[in-house]
Amino acid sequence: GSRLAVSTQSGAVSLWDIPGRKELARVQNEMIVTALAWSPGAKTIAWADALGSLVFAEGSSGREPLRFQSRGAGITALQFPPDGHSLLSLDRRGTLLSWKDELGREPLRIATGEGQVTTMSCSPDGSWLALASGSALRLHPLGRSGRVVEFTGHRKAITSLAFSPNGTELLRGGVDPTTLVWRVP
Repeated sequence: GSRLAVSTQSGAVSLWDIPGRKELARVQNEMIVTALAWSPGAKTIAWADALGSLVFAEGSSGREPLRFQSRGAGITALQFPPDGHSLLSLDRRGTLLSWKDELGREPLRIATGEGQVTTMSCSPDGSWLALASGSALRLHPLGRSGRVVEFTGHRKAITSLAFSPNGTELLRGGVDPTTLVWRVP
């Protein structure tokens, strides 16, 4: 993409045009931002803070922010699935919220049973959600029934996850200096 979002220690979210090397907008948030996510096509940006506030704003200007308060622990991760019609938010206790098109409605709550989740990633086709909790890594089926797949071999905490562009592999980074690549079923 050609846009970048950066959060500052003061809680501001700054939107940048990368090719033009200029700041497009700066939106002040009340707390330090814990997660940022762009929608497909960068039409919308969402961010969250440790108190559970969730903000949606226009991706080009930061205007018209909509603010919601999730009930529960602070939000640690956000991701727009590829369909662009929902946003997944994950809190410290491992509760996944699916915010659909009508943002004023109560989100769908999904208990993952993962405990304190540190990071997540959605597959490019939207069929899998990878969740990391400490050194545990599991793939959960999205929008369909199926079994949860567990990947083992992680010695230390997992801090980042990413699917390959075609969704056939899952990459994991963590506290140890090793990057592991797993085949997705």
